[in-house]
Amino acid sequence: MNTSYELQQDILKLFQGQKTTKLSQNEINKLLIYKGLVITNLESLLSKIFSEIHAFYKEEWREITKDYLERHPCDSPIYNKLCEKFPEFLDSSFFQEKYGSNNYFSELALYKWLDLKTYNEKEKPRLQNGFIQNYLVFESRFNLPLIIKLLKSDAEINKNDDMEEEKSHLFVYRTNNNTQTLVLNPTTREFIEKLETNQDLKTIKEFFIHKYSQETQNFETSLEAQIDELINYLKKMNILLI
Repeated sequence: MNTSYELQQDILKLFQGQKTTKLSQNEINKLLIYKGLVITNLESLLSKIFSEIHAFYKEEWREITKDYLERHPCDSPIYNKLCEKFPEFLDSSFFQEKYGSNNYFSELALYKWLDLKTYNEKEKPRLQNGFIQNYLVFESRFNLPLIIKLLKSDAEINKNDDMEEEKSHLFVYRTNNNTQTLVLNPTTREFIEKLETNQDLKTIKEFFIHKYSQETQNFETSLEAQIDELINYLKKMNILLI
């Protein structure tokens, strides 16, 4: 009689298209039905998470799902986890040679996956200075929110069309049961790095006023107004809550 581990290995072989003699034909038939359901559900899930990419491969999506599952076998019963390696799959030479791709699909897929991961993350309490903790900073070669906006427009874009690179720091965060993305400029990124250390706002403001008054020769009162404007913007975006 097969042990639980041996049975799991037999099922995995079946999912990968390999032959197994340890299962009866009746068991194999049932598992083949189950395999079809897994592929169908995964196909639907991938199309929802990576909708912008799915739009270019609608006719090939089921075949893409099968290829993905074959090259990245299930290692978790949780469907969302099954999608984790899809960006890596899009970046593979296999995918690019078989289906055609461009220079931004894999990073766009990674961004969409991280967005979902941030949304599903257990909510954490804010720091004492009011800074949000459910977030991540993603360094990209592209301005991905702008690319998504372009893909959703009426612009005629082919799946093989590359996009111009524009290095960006994307601040992806969850607020009010939703996720948002802020493209960080160098000053905002530095300000957020200070917030991450849980320093109080007064200390952070004094640091920036001292630093930039020396670098730019601007009046401290003008700098303070600019920093207050940045703080108010972060509050408006629910990144800061004071």
